[in-house]
Amino acid sequence: MSLPKSKRPPKETDKPSLRESSQPFRDFFQQSIDGKTLIDPQGTVTEWNASMERLSGFRAEEVLGLKAWEMQLLVDKTTDPTPERRDLLKTIYMDILRSGIVPERYKALETTMARKDGREIFVVALQ
Repeated sequence: MSLPKSKRPPKETDKPSLRESSQPFRDFFQQSIDGKTLIDPQGTVTEWNASMERLSGFRAEEVLGLKAWEMQLLVDKTTDPTPERRDLLKTIYMDILRSGIVPERYKALETTMARKDGREIFVVALQ
């Protein structure tokens, strides 16, 4: 005698795959009207949604795989992209990724972003 599916413990095959379980998040992420970027624990840009493409002028293929601090230098024209600035951004990103804590001063930034075409736009960056 076998138990009905609802009465038996779930089998491994009953669990959705990682791809299936993450699909609602991926849909939300890609369809958001807000520009969104995901960064992995090593600081690599792993996701860049369609709104971020529209805001920045950079296609996902151009930024995926870059380190977060390299991507920031592409869109932040408020300072010169010197090696010192790059190192500072790397330190900030890696500290945040290691600790999981975003310092208050970085949680909401009102700044300008340089689009790929050179135009600057006002953005509010929320962490």
